[in-house]
Amino acid sequence: MLRVLLATDFSYHAAMTDLLAGQKWDFAAVHFPALGALSQMFLPYRSPRPDWIPKTEFGLYQNVLGTACRALGEMLRLLIQAAGTDVAVIVVSAHGVSRRALPPPSAHARNNQAWRSPHGILAVSGPGFAAEAAALGATVLDVAPTVLTWFGLPIGDDMEGRVLIEAFATAPQIARVATWEPRQPAALADAHDEAVRDNPKATDLLRREFDWNLAQSLLEATRHGEALPILERLFRAFPERAELAQALFHCQVTLGRLPEATETLEVLLERLPPGIWPLLARAELCLAKKELREARSLVNEAWHCHSTNPEATRRLGLLLLRLREWNSLAELARQALKQDDNEPLAWLGLAEALLRQRQPAEAATAAERAIGLNYYLSDAYFVLARALIAQGKWQPAQEAMQTLLRLQPNNRAAAAYSRRMSVG
Repeated sequence: MLRVLLATDFSYHAAMTDLLAGQKWDFAAVHFPALGALSQMFLPYRSPRPDWIPKTEFGLYQNVLGTACRALGEMLRLLIQAAGTDVAVIVVSAHGVSRRALPPPSAHARNNQAWRSPHGILAVSGPGFAAEAAALGATVLDVAPTVLTWFGLPIGDDMEGRVLIEAFATAPQIARVATWEPRQPAALADAHDEAVRDNPKATDLLRREFDWNLAQSLLEATRHGEALPILERLFRAFPERAELAQALFHCQVTLGRLPEATETLEVLLERLPPGIWPLLARAELCLAKKELREARSLVNEAWHCHSTNPEATRRLGLLLLRLREWNSLAELARQALKQDDNEPLAWLGLAEALLRQRQPAEAATAAERAIGLNYYLSDAYFVLARALIAQGKWQPAQEAMQTLLRLQPNNRAAAAYSRRMSVG
């Protein structure tokens, strides 16, 4: 597999080098797929050696990933050399790798995604780009708008990413168009509609998946009122699906529909495996009902489950935050960061806990790390501004609050803080 994967990248490299040298070109892009697959196979063999890997096996494979990275780095150098000097170069990865501990049975499972980290890399150089600039919170969605702007082309209003203005030496003019997507030909649309009508089972499946995707999007956008009727309809049709019950339960709790949430929880508890998950769900409902003593008891039980699941850690952290258990929140955040120090929510939880423990300088550092990992994490700006105020750093605090208001124009708390700082 190592030979096959490296041969693939070598072939792509040779083809792209030939294309660059053999004809005029305006834009070139090449994908090297080997590193992701190699990381999945050989990441467990990076030092330090996990207990479940035999020493002999570890000795064979411990240097594979590092050597492969050096080979790929040399290919990149040669590719840039072939492209010439008067070019801009962007190196980007959609995701990174994580050293999270993998249990022996699942280490080599094909569907195992524990090696992935959502945090990749973005490196840019060339005419028009700034040197030594930091593009905080850049995502793969920002690449297309940034490339279009570098070429002087408009970006689409339907593009989710942003232009990385901070990456340019001089702030560029940003032009816009409605979309770059071609319109679907009428004949193709009619053929699709006819195919759907002729297959009612496929139609139902597509409708269910569309509704589920739409509900998740609405929840992510905090539009819980719009998501609720969709989730209720899906839950009535498929009460056995735990993910639907979970989503409906959280939606009902957020909207304060506690009697309905209680009924949904009864169904959900029958679907959840024993352990931390039922405890978290029950604690969330108790907290919504202001049954603080029972909520604390359940959170304490969940704490002693010692779960390393990222989603369980996130929900437990939110419960500790709402219960104002600052010492426990700080400890939980530090434990999560030992597993993955690129987790922005863990840095945010640590920042809030440190600020409440009257350690504003440390809180500001943690909040800045959270922002660096997720530029759109609005709560981190709020913690950062408060931590800077506590240190008497009014101008940086005002800048942080203004950034927050750009991300969330209707944030009343941020607007109130900003007005007070302006008066002061």
